[in-house]
Amino acid sequence: LQIVPRWDTEKGYLDLYYWHYGSLAMRQVGGAAWDAWALALDAALIPNQRRDTNPCLYYGSWDPEDPWSPDGGRVYSTAVAVLALGAGRAHPLRFSPPKDAGGTFRERTLVDALKDSDLDVHVRGQAMRAAARNGERGALEALRDALHAKEPELRAHAARAIGGLGDEAALAIPSLKAVLGDPYEIVRIAALEALTALGRKAAGASPQIISLLADAQPAVRREAAIAARALDAKGAAPALTKLLTDKDTGVRVAAARTLTSLGAAPPEATMVLLDALVSGQTAAALDAIEGLEALGASVPADVRARLAQAMGVGALRVQLRAAEALHAVGGAEFLTTPAGRPQKGIRSTLDKALDSKDAGLTRRAVVLLGSLGKAARPWLKHIADRATLDPSPQIRVAATTTLGQLGPVARPMAAALHLAKEDESRAVRTAAEGALTKVQPPPGSEIEGLI
Repeated sequence: LQIVPRWDTEKGYLDLYYWHYGSLAMRQVGGAAWDAWALALDAALIPNQRRDTNPCLYYGSWDPEDPWSPDGGRVYSTAVAVLALGAGRAHPLRFSPPKDAGGTFRERTLVDALKDSDLDVHVRGQAMRAAARNGERGALEALRDALHAKEPELRAHAARAIGGLGDEAALAIPSLKAVLGDPYEIVRIAALEALTALGRKAAGASPQIISLLADAQPAVRREAAIAARALDAKGAAPALTKLLTDKDTGVRVAAARTLTSLGAAPPEATMVLLDALVSGQTAAALDAIEGLEALGASVPADVRARLAQAMGVGALRVQLRAAEALHAVGGAEFLTTPAGRPQKGIRSTLDKALDSKDAGLTRRAVVLLGSLGKAARPWLKHIADRATLDPSPQIRVAATTTLGQLGPVARPMAAALHLAKEDESRAVRTAAEGALTKVQPPPGSEIEGLI
């Protein structure tokens, strides 16, 4: 019950599809858990049902503001909201509740589900993760027992779930250390992920993690390098340095990033990251950009130049991420000219991202434009169109916010912001009102005098 319904678009809590199926599931759990879920659902949905318009317009509906609304619109959002509200009231319990030692029926818990051998392995895995997230009583003991399950998939699910227990997971570190020697790769990786989540609390597992840097499977070596970074395992430096020449690009990049984090990176580590930028392997290139960005303002000019080159090669995700990293490390000279115009590389990358069918890339491109100042002028009309016409409320919010960040530069688009103030999405209306105070300040104000 850590992720109960909550109408909040800013932090990503709004997901009507999840709420519908969550209601179906929680009704089967029943008891206090269902009561808590139902109260949160009612509090999220009922106050946000539109009652402020003519019945022929939006009255009685819910605004299409969740991640799936761009595909289904207001019809989808309203239909699924009604289904979520009715799910627990219209569907009977399918499972008989378990009995306690005295034979009295009691509430079925997630711990009961994860122990139920009649359920599918992956269903039990979902129950494990949910029990861990909720901090359900008896979860730790049940998950430690599951590390010895016959099925390797269950052992892997149990290890990952332990990583989500929070502070209590530290009690399972000895069990996770033992699982690092499991014969199955998926179990070793899951245990490494759990120890990574624990960070320095799991420092006692460093020797076992260092030994896995020589594992026969590249995926295990990569995950061990990541875990060594999380545990701040300085004793891993010699083994990590050897991995800089590993046959697997992902392993080399993970080793280079960890050596940099540990303050023990030889010059070859930076070269590994730079080579990965143009490796043609999207995951490795993105990981390398993260590593270079982590260097912050200390990134030398030649490295910033290589990041700029990455804006012209590989997948669009890599190109846009390189542009974002350049902005983060102070590489403004590769993004804009001294005259305040966009450089050729960033212009090409942004044009492609803004026209992409991937809404996530489009939104990130819109957000990045907010940091370009005068250099964003060629895209002002595009941003304004996104603020008023894009089917995704998240992109409309991003576009209106970007216009606000651009301030007086975006003044020619003030009319679009006035139009966005009438948007059906409350989040867009709020963003537009805030942006207008920066784009079109009141006459006589300090900002007005700078225009």
